[in-house]
Amino acid sequence: MGFIHSKRRVRFNEKKVMKIAQLRANQHKENTKKLDIKKLNSMQVHTQNNNSMSIMNTNNEVESNTNQMIEETDSSDEEEEPGLILDELDCTRVVNE
Repeated sequence: MGFIHSKRRVRFNEKKVMKIAQLRANQHKENTKKLDIKKLNSMQVHTQNNNSMSIMNTNNEVESNTNQMIEETDSSDEEEEPGLILDELDCTRVVNE
């Protein structure tokens, strides 16, 4: 009975508990680093056709906000001027000078 309640036994248990806690803390740090790397990789910007950009979400869904913004800016830039040919199919139109 002397060893169970002795100071040496308590000190041994404290050291053991501290080692286990340190190991768990190190494992937790490694896991969070891995998750951060996965999160950064999943949020990288991918380009498609050199015109549209999309951001891959963690659920592999494509966010189309950037595509809509690009389309809106492209459509606002295309103002029809009289006498200009805008389409390849519209080659029959005569340019008025």
